[in-house]
Amino acid sequence: MNMRRFEIRTCTADAARDLALCRTKTNPFADRVVKSKIRPVTFATSEPADGSMLGFIGFPLDSARPVTARAALAVRYAQEQIIDKSPWLGNSGGPLFTPDGKVIGVVQARGEHDQAGLGYASTLDSLIDFLRENQVKFKQ
Repeated sequence: MNMRRFEIRTCTADAARDLALCRTKTNPFADRVVKSKIRPVTFATSEPADGSMLGFIGFPLDSARPVTARAALAVRYAQEQIIDKSPWLGNSGGPLFTPDGKVIGVVQARGEHDQAGLGYASTLDSLIDFLRENQVKFKQ
């Protein structure tokens, strides 16, 4: 896989939400080759119902290419969503999305011990609030 790396200028973290935002020194969209291969994410306009099918993507176990997994939304709380599939190490920070590709959260952790087999993600509301607080421009 032909990957480009971009130097980080600043990072802002929100420990309570388990989210971070890193800004690069150069705009990846200014690179013609990169711009042709990536597109901005789109956000869902509403939260999914319990039992909805979802997907998540990441680079688990130091894989050289992204891996996508399917899961169902087990339950949604005010600040977290629980899915019925445990993410692998390396999925944290990746998007949780609907079948039509709309982002509804960010994968944060996997369950352990009596919660093994479950995954945890931020909610869409929490993610949108975080982006707005950090003055990130986006379309919803």
